Amino acid sequence: MSLMKKMKLFPIIFSLFFIALKPIGYLNDFADILSQNQKEEIEKNLREIEKQTGNEIVVLTIKSLEGQNIEEFANEIFNSWGIGKKGKDNGVLIVVAMKERAIRIEVGYGLEKYLSDAVCGRIIRNIIVPNFRKNNYYNGIKESIEIIYKITKGENVNIKEVPDIPPRFFRVYWYFFCILFAFCILGVLGLILESLLILSFNIISLLNKSNNYLYQIFIILLSMIIPFIFLPILNLTSIFIFGRLKRRLKKYYGKKWKNHIPFYLRGTQSFSSTTRGGSFSSGFGGFGGGASGGAGASGRW
Repeated sequence: MSLMKKMKLFPIIFSLFFIALKPIGYLNDFADILSQNQKEEIEKNLREIEKQTGNEIVVLTIKSLEGQNIEEFANEIFNSWGIGKKGKDNGVLIVVAMKERAIRIEVGYGLEKYLSDAVCGRIIRNIIVPNFRKNNYYNGIKESIEIIYKITKGENVNIKEVPDIPPRFFRVYWYFFCILFAFCILGVLGLILESLLILSFNIISLLNKSNNYLYQIFIILLSMIIPFIFLPILNLTSIFIFGRLKRRLKKYYGKKWKNHIPFYLRGTQSFSSTTRGGSFSSGFGGFGGGASGGAGASGRW
């Protein structure tokens, strides 16, 4: 098989790998972000919720999506695992992708009246994300399960809005690099202006003197070349700084990261964004054969 064909098959193989993941329980911590005691407690709670309500809440953590869209991935897992009871479609899937720092709550048809897109978004934004940003994955997962349980029981739950403000150290970091990036841009403009001025003066000097033409031409060429030697250095520095800022903004603001770019940086780059192992594995018989309704929400921490 040629290298090109192998490269084309690469994303397909990874997609099939993810779809072929087998659940080991209601909690499937394949990213291993929880301790053994935490896994046992969450698994116990999820099983108790299923006994009391019949609803199946499933948690899946993975190390990476390997380039796959989290919405499509969650939908594929939900339907291939059959989360929820057949005919009732009363399942909920919480997916956590560590490398991408992405979260998805996927909801079955039967629970959409309780867990709308807006409600799922508030759970992610105000419960999961603040805990995950502190690396407190256990609390983020545990508290989100408790809220989902109460909501699906019909309780009136008030999810307190958490301001989307990054930590103070990040704001200092952000302002510093924005200023530094602006200086790089100004430095490029300064070099261009400098070279134009030197070129103009040398041309005037050449026209006013009748001798030493070769020397004057040499000075003109030298004055044009030397300033532009620094352009690649400034350009590479600017790209590095912007890359750092972009990653930090995505970490704290997710899809809305472009809204926080200073006005003097807008248009300088092309952007693209898309909008749209446990201890209970033995004896686990799978889920009830439910289907996803396509509702839910996604977010990043």
